[in-house]
Amino acid sequence: MKTTKQMLSTTLLAKIRLMKYESNRINPVIGIGGSYNYTLRYKDDITHDKDALNNGFTGIIDLGFINTEAHIQWSLRYEHTFYNFYNKDFELNGMKIYEDSKSTFGRIGAVFTYSF
Repeated sequence: MKTTKQMLSTTLLAKIRLMKYESNRINPVIGIGGSYNYTLRYKDDITHDKDALNNGFTGIIDLGFINTEAHIQWSLRYEHTFYNFYNKDFELNGMKIYEDSKSTFGRIGAVFTYSF
């Protein structure tokens, strides 16, 4: 099954450095924030209707290190989705096709950032 999802995610992430920026080359960083995910387009083998998906908020926690001389940051990120990805009330030909669907609520990933 081929699935295409196009989403717009606006993200706000506040980063807190735990040591002095000027005196330490490597600083631990904590990031806390979130994103709002809005579906622009959705297509799979069953439907092409973007109403099959919900829009919603995802919380973000980011733990890592920043190199102040090289302006790079490595971090481990956890994203928690606070909404059900599929619309359980969506109907196609009179049937609720996503009624029994369950979303994966968390994702863990590695993030690399370069600032210039």
